[in-house]
Amino acid sequence: MLPAGLNANELVKRYGKFTAVDGISLAIPPGSVHGLIGPNGAGKTTTLGMCAGVIRPTAGSVSVDGVSVLQSPLVAKSRVAILYDEPYLLPKLTGRELLDFVLAMHGVDPSARTDLAIERFELGGVIDKQTGGYSHGTKQRLALAIALARDPAVYLLDEPTVGLDPRFIREMRYIIAEEAARGKVVVLSTHLLDEAQGICDSFTVVDHGKVQASGSLEVVKESAGLSGAATLEEAFFRLTSR
Repeated sequence: MLPAGLNANELVKRYGKFTAVDGISLAIPPGSVHGLIGPNGAGKTTTLGMCAGVIRPTAGSVSVDGVSVLQSPLVAKSRVAILYDEPYLLPKLTGRELLDFVLAMHGVDPSARTDLAIERFELGGVIDKQTGGYSHGTKQRLALAIALARDPAVYLLDEPTVGLDPRFIREMRYIIAEEAARGKVVVLSTHLLDEAQGICDSFTVVDHGKVQASGSLEVVKESAGLSGAATLEEAFFRLTSR
């Protein structure tokens, strides 16, 4: 029986002669907020894509909520939501039509969570308008609302606050904490290291497709040769100097 939470074992992704991800492993239990951090081009987005089942790994394995992504891809995908910093929405559909479509595709009946998600991200004024006319921030809010309405076991958030104003960034923090308290896994990939240090309980630092450190903030700092009042940002620069 596969373990609960999100588990990736020695993930590798090659594109021809280029290795984007080189043996990354993750073991994130339910109820955790995990920070996946690294410079641009470190392999973070590719790793998240493999964990979500939208990118096929060259080698390695992933399980989501006890389900193998490779052996049972449809079941695994129904238990994970991935959000990119540039969400693609079907531009001819209204927000409500897209929300209903995604829920139906994943076999989720509309529920009170649907109305709650629309309300929390203040989408009532645009939910019945075509998404092609949405601003970037509104697209991001709708993508977040759809993920929340789906109620997945694992959230993979790739720079989820890009384009959000401070009010919705704060709301995003509340939602992350609430979902973790409900036993969900939240993986947050962000360049905002102060924010990550404030909301994540563990981290994986990656560079050049490889894990440089993984564990609690104290473990990451120790891996960087730091201690005491040192910050995640200081550890990051020590571990990813180029």
